[in-house]
Amino acid sequence: SALLLLAAWQGNADEIKALLSSGAQLDAKDEDGRTPFDIAVRRGHPEEIKKLLSTGAQQDARDEDGKTPLHRSERLKQEEVTLSMSDTMSGCLSLLPFLFFLFFLLFVGYCGHQVYRYIWIWVFA
Repeated sequence: SALLLLAAWQGNADEIKALLSSGAQLDAKDEDGRTPFDIAVRRGHPEEIKKLLSTGAQQDARDEDGKTPLHRSERLKQEEVTLSMSDTMSGCLSLLPFLFFLFFLLFVGYCGHQVYRYIWIWVFA
């Protein structure tokens, strides 16, 4: 049982498979009341999560804090959304120089040739 908990912590799918086929207790709990499935969810090991689910891991087991693996997975999903949002924002920020240049061209087109004169004076004065 302790070996299965350790394998879930390390994310070792082969070890989990071997331990389960040798009769390890699937829903054994550690000192904090966490099952191997809960540990795999907390550590973010998708392959191990799938393996434990396919062998019948208890998804609604609560730890000492009263949290289930579902609570943990919801928190992890929220972090993934936050990361993907930050990736999207960095993509938008890379467009700023282009947008600034586009605004400048539109401004020059609107104001006419007078803008060029002011820019020439401002740059070379």
